[in-house]
Amino acid sequence: MKTVIAPTLSIIIPAYNASKTISRVIEHIISQSFEDFELIIINDGSKDDTLDILSSYRDSRVIIITQENSGASTARNRGIENARGKYIMFIDADDDFEPDFILKMVTTIEKQKSELVVCGHSGDGVRSILPDKNGLIDKNLPKHVCSSVLKNGLLYAPWNKIYLSEILKEKNIRFKKNVGFGEDLIFNFNYLKYTKSIYYIKEPLYKYIYRPSGLSAKTASNMNYRYEMLAALRDYLGEGIKKPDIAIKYQLIRARWIISVQKAKLKQGKS
Repeated sequence: MKTVIAPTLSIIIPAYNASKTISRVIEHIISQSFEDFELIIINDGSKDDTLDILSSYRDSRVIIITQENSGASTARNRGIENARGKYIMFIDADDDFEPDFILKMVTTIEKQKSELVVCGHSGDGVRSILPDKNGLIDKNLPKHVCSSVLKNGLLYAPWNKIYLSEILKEKNIRFKKNVGFGEDLIFNFNYLKYTKSIYYIKEPLYKYIYRPSGLSAKTASNMNYRYEMLAALRDYLGEGIKKPDIAIKYQLIRARWIISVQKAKLKQGKS
C-alpha cells in the first residue's frame, strides 16, 4: 500500500461564479515559492464556467469539491473537514497576494511557534491595514484582542491568517452558517479561545478586493449579527471580562457596533 504523505499546508478557497478570477488565483498560488501544499477549492454550486475551469487543472495538489450552493461559510467548513495539512489558510477566489505570501506565513508560524500568525493587508476599495510592529503578543492577549477590534480590524477576516489545523479540528471550530455578517470574526474569536499568542507580520502580504454586500441595509438582521459577534467576544473573554480594563474595551466595542446599526437605519430611512 502506497503511503500518502500529508502536506504541510492546506489552502481553502470557496468559489461561487468565480470564472473571471479563479484561474489567476490558482496560478498565483501554484507559482509561489512554497510548494508543499494542497489547494482545496469548493465549487459552491457555480452557474458559470467555474467548474470547467477548475477541472482543467492537472496539478495533483489541486483538489476540487463540488456542492450545492450553500454559501462561503459552508464551503470553508467543507474545506476544513477535508484538509490534511498541519496548517490551514483561507484565500478568497478573487483576491490577490504577494509572491512570497504563503512562504512567509508558513515559515513564521513554524519558527515562532505561535498558534496564529496575522499579516497586514492592502486592497482595492479599502484602506491598507498593518500591525503596529512585527512580533509576538503573548501577554494580556484578551486585552490586546479587544484593542485590535477597536483599532484596526486586523483580526476580522480569515484570509490574512494561518491557523493550526489541529485546533480547528479537535475543537470543532467552524464558520457559523446562519450568520450573514461578522461570521469571520466569530470564527476567529472561537479560535482565539485556544491560543496563547499571536504573531504579527508588518507587511501587506494580502490584497483584499472589496465586494459590497448590501448587508448594511438589512438593519434588523445586522443587529442580530452584531449580537452574535458580541456573544462570541464574551465567550472568548470569559472571566476576563470582569477586569476593569477589559470591561471598558468590551463596552466600547458594544457601543460602536450598536451605533453602526443606528447609522445604517438612518441611512436606510433617507434612501
